[in-house]
Amino acid sequence: MRISRPGKGVTSLLLAAVSAGALFVSAPVAHADDSSYKICKDTYGTRLSPSGRYNIPRYNYSQGDSDVCVAGLQELVAQFGLTSWEQSGGNFVDGVFGARTNSAIRRFQSTHNLEADGIVGPRTWEKLLTG
Repeated sequence: MRISRPGKGVTSLLLAAVSAGALFVSAPVAHADDSSYKICKDTYGTRLSPSGRYNIPRYNYSQGDSDVCVAGLQELVAQFGLTSWEQSGGNFVDGVFGARTNSAIRRFQSTHNLEADGIVGPRTWEKLLTG
């Protein structure tokens, strides 16, 4: 199978344009909404929270899951404080729902009068957003 590549003329023209600054690529502007949590909602969709007041991520998460939504819930739960053990072992916000994330979520759930089952479902998502 043959893979087509741009001809030398196209490549030269592109390089010349880049060198001259003719092509502008804007970097995304950092906003508070440029979080993993927002990316999660934009990527996977939302559902209403139990109170009906918030759009929360569409899926539930628990230990063993990994994606941008896990990074989003890690960002949120970290705002409520982490134990020294939860902070150990590298970056807490890594998108992997492992033992440290499970510990932080269960502690958060217990503190906020939720069932401390380690599952980030609708009630936990809502509490992570509202404190």
